[in-house]
Amino acid sequence: MLGFKKNCQILFFLLLSSQSLACPSWLFLHNHFHLFAKSSRNHLGLFSLKNGEWFQVPLQIDPLNEQGKIEFYNSSFPWKNMRLHPRDRLVFETVAFGNRFMRGGVLPCKADFMVEIKSQQKVDQYGYLVDCKQDVTLKGQQVLIHNTHLRSVKGKDFEYKYSLDNHLTFDSIKVSSSKDLWYEIAKEADQLIRGDVQNFFTLNFSSDDFEARIDNERQTNLGIVGRLSFFLHILFFKVDLRLSPEVSFYKESMFMPMVMSLPINAPEYLNSGSGLFYTWKSSDLIKWSFDKSNIVQFRSNKLSNSKSLIDSVVKDYCNNQICRYNILGSVKGVQREFMLEFNIPLHLVKRGFYPQLIKSVALEERNLNWNFSRYNSDKRMGVYFEASGLPAGDHSWEFWIRFIKPMEINKSKICPEPVYASILWLNQNPKD
Repeated sequence: MLGFKKNCQILFFLLLSSQSLACPSWLFLHNHFHLFAKSSRNHLGLFSLKNGEWFQVPLQIDPLNEQGKIEFYNSSFPWKNMRLHPRDRLVFETVAFGNRFMRGGVLPCKADFMVEIKSQQKVDQYGYLVDCKQDVTLKGQQVLIHNTHLRSVKGKDFEYKYSLDNHLTFDSIKVSSSKDLWYEIAKEADQLIRGDVQNFFTLNFSSDDFEARIDNERQTNLGIVGRLSFFLHILFFKVDLRLSPEVSFYKESMFMPMVMSLPINAPEYLNSGSGLFYTWKSSDLIKWSFDKSNIVQFRSNKLSNSKSLIDSVVKDYCNNQICRYNILGSVKGVQREFMLEFNIPLHLVKRGFYPQLIKSVALEERNLNWNFSRYNSDKRMGVYFEASGLPAGDHSWEFWIRFIKPMEINKSKICPEPVYASILWLNQNPKD
């Protein structure tokens, strides 16, 4: 995934990060970490050049462990002042980017080199990552409010109220309009895992059987990042699944990685029709644009995954080891859109695991004579993931919700966005 310009001044490479204006960008330094090996986290700054003047852009640094899960530390531990780590994830927004730096110009601070980051969304929009050799920690305002009593995360554009015992599901999601009016777009989210065991009876685990709580959280200039504890209740036992998934809330989007943990090799034990239902009740205020969405339709008469069907799904939705699906909706009569996005690793899709859109839970429940949720099926919709082809182990995928304005709608855009970056070697004086 890396390419290099044959030039002694510039090394050119592609770093995975966020592709929608409603999503932040992620940056991993991985293969070029040797340039930052002696850099401290609090010395790293992101800058934008506008009309000849440098402005500092909010930069969030997320330390990740060997499993790629975010680390949280005691409040007294000075992790922000410690050296960068190869696994650190850099988070920022390209919307604040500006003009391109011209060689010979004034620098934002004393530095040997800068990482030039180019937005893929806007023409000639650049940001510059710099090790300033001094503390450049940006003091910013709180962009989201987490009210634990109300179980809500609220910003200028959305409010997410999570369920009492399962913080991965929501009681309601609301969006705001330009006139500061609030509209409920969905409520009563529910999860159900169905296991149709071969030569045995069917096992159902609903949201009542799961407990997911935000145990750790950190406020940043870009939003809130948290870690969940995840338990499964079986009879009188509470089993710690030790999954510790991350949840991140940004100004205009939410990131919730999902995990399905299978203790057995599913093809040996489960019949087709075994999988995960994630459903919610839609509001009368919402228009779902299924014709503009990018997702497979659920078919109750075709639950099994044939090779030809999987090959077709891979061809239509997958690229570069990731398969991407989305559902687009809008508030009727109001210039406010939102999109649900699912990023599934290719190896899972080849096993038949991908989201299938259920337009009407009530209709499909009647067709199959199953219950997809604890709630009444009226006006419910959702997605289904067939799991009967998965091997044993923990299987992860990404779930994003982004809140977007009409001019930003583009179903080909994804979260998170790849950005182009260049190592720019310098021999000039800083503005100071």
